[in-house]
Amino acid sequence: MKQSLIACLFLAACSASPAVPEAVPETGASASADGLTVANDDLSLKNRGHYELWENIGDDGRMCDLELTGTRTIGGYVVEATPDCLAGIRLEGLSTWFVSEADGYLVMTDAARQPLIRLRPDSNGVYFGNNEFYAVRQN
Repeated sequence: MKQSLIACLFLAACSASPAVPEAVPETGASASADGLTVANDDLSLKNRGHYELWENIGDDGRMCDLELTGTRTIGGYVVEATPDCLAGIRLEGLSTWFVSEADGYLVMTDAARQPLIRLRPDSNGVYFGNNEFYAVRQN
């Protein structure tokens, strides 16, 4: 009896579908409602738009078009880009962005919320990061 109860509990736990985070539209969402505490919403939303992300390796640097959206998700806002483009600049898995409240840097992370790139803000919508990448706002 005890073994079948344990087996039933185990099967019930295994068959439960995992929680999958859903993107939250930018309107009406609050930072406390979705757990987004590292991003400065006002600053982040001012920086959404179309960017060219360039490898900073001279004439051979490749570029990837990114759309930094205002659609919230766990860890920030959704980044839209083609997987092939991201793979071409060694940023496979890039999925999220936010502007750090601590230093104003543009931070791009993977789905596990691990930072892949941090870009320092400069003038005219340009961000620079550790001599590896830079991003130029297009709109």
